[in-house]
Amino acid sequence: DVIPGLIGMTILFGATSIEAVVIAFEKRVGSLDRLIMAPLRTSTLLMGKLLGGALFGMLTGAILLLVSGLVWELPLPHAAWMPLVFLLSSLAFASVGTLVAVSVQEVFEAMTLANYVRFPMIFLCGVFVPVLSMPLWIRPLSYVLPLTYAVDGLRVCLLGEKGLFGIGVHLILLMGFAVLLFAASVKLFKRKYLE
Repeated sequence: DVIPGLIGMTILFGATSIEAVVIAFEKRVGSLDRLIMAPLRTSTLLMGKLLGGALFGMLTGAILLLVSGLVWELPLPHAAWMPLVFLLSSLAFASVGTLVAVSVQEVFEAMTLANYVRFPMIFLCGVFVPVLSMPLWIRPLSYVLPLTYAVDGLRVCLLGEKGLFGIGVHLILLMGFAVLLFAASVKLFKRKYLE
């Protein structure tokens, strides 16, 4: 069933697109310069941006989940874990978008770079073909991308599949991706705009 993969992909595109567009657009029109001068820590400023993207990603994923649930009967054996999978996936993907956005100057550059990141993930992370069905030489690439754990976590929650690892491991890895990518975004932002 490809529904978990499509939901994961929807969250990915929703969260990263908002981040890439909003931050790059604010840089272009100069409103980000005013925010930088405000008495805010850089991490607080970027966290506000990140939470907006994460919320949008969660909403787009939730809409697709609702429509899928109405059209197809999803067993939802582990529905209690679903909010955490949605939240941590959205935070990880919004962190990807934030890192992309602080790396470039223009909106079109941000969207182009985001696509260079997103499209390989779609084919390497089990969206259409489960990771364990992929050739052995591709799997290591899958294991270092956050979409793998989002899609696999959704497969566990929606369909009751065993998954690559336990659901707890998926959640920890997604949280790790979110923290690591956000920290990299803050560091890059400080280096490019505050030094």
